[in-house]
Amino acid sequence: MKNCSPGLQELLLSMLELNPYFRSSIKECLNFEIFDAIRVRDLEEDAPWKIHLDVDQEDAFNYDNVD
Repeated sequence: MKNCSPGLQELLLSMLELNPYFRSSIKECLNFEIFDAIRVRDLEEDAPWKIHLDVDQEDAFNYDNVD
C-alpha cells in the first residue's frame, strides 16, 4: 500500500478491520475526504435494508483464543 495516498490507506484499513464493532460502516466510509471530489450529497439516500454477514455475529470469532 506504499503507493496509495494516505486517505486511501486510511479508508482501506477501516474497511478491512476484522472486528465488526471497530470496522467502519458504509456511511462512515463515504464520509472519508477521498470521496469529497466526486460526491453529490443531494443524491445520497440510505439503503432500504442492512446486510448481515455470519462474521458479524456476536460469537463469530473467539478473540481470547487467537494464536
